[in-house]
Amino acid sequence: MNIVIVEDEIFSANRLKNLLEKHEMTVTGIFDNGAEAIRFCRRTPPDVVLMDILLRGRSSGIDAAETIRQEIPQIAVVFLTAYSDAEVIEYASRTGAAGYLLKPYREGEIVATLQLIRSRLTAEPSHPAPDDSRLLLRGDYVFDLTLETLLHGESEVPLSPNSRKLLSLLCRNRGVFLESRKILEHIWGDAGTMDRLRSLIYRLNNTTTLPLIENHNRIGYRIILREKPGD
Repeated sequence: MNIVIVEDEIFSANRLKNLLEKHEMTVTGIFDNGAEAIRFCRRTPPDVVLMDILLRGRSSGIDAAETIRQEIPQIAVVFLTAYSDAEVIEYASRTGAAGYLLKPYREGEIVATLQLIRSRLTAEPSHPAPDDSRLLLRGDYVFDLTLETLLHGESEVPLSPNSRKLLSLLCRNRGVFLESRKILEHIWGDAGTMDRLRSLIYRLNNTTTLPLIENHNRIGYRIILREKPGD
């Protein structure tokens, strides 16, 4: 089981890493802020993220966990916190956290929590089944989630890097409207603006015979799925 630690106290992070490795778990990254952890998880998704609720930088651990869970829902997030306040726990629970470990945490509690998560991972497939690797979109378009390519018939539709990121994000969150701020952060980080997003979606929708992305002004954007042949 691959684990990422997000903890801004380096001594605590290294102590936790040593504990996990003693139990034959692999720590693939240690980060002291949410932004770097999010970027790493996008490139190399771990099985579990151990996330401190209080972090340095612009985003809290809860904000970072929310982004990770929305973009890569197969990652389990376990919060590390010194707070047992019911309001904090309720707020964090909205991210779909797999568990909470209160500081100072005990070795047995950490191991038991991760073993439970490991049993869930082995019981449930962590990757889409072959039939689910291609998403059917309107206008007989198909998005390959594995290769991150857009197909029309047997031909691949040329995509810019940002168009590919956008389609991949929306297709992995199919069926729901994604908030604009989540899309902006995923594609451009702090440099994203609504004008850039609208321009990207306009160009992408004009690349295809039918628009593939719809907008709800008060919510965000989502991919348009194929309802029946010819849609």
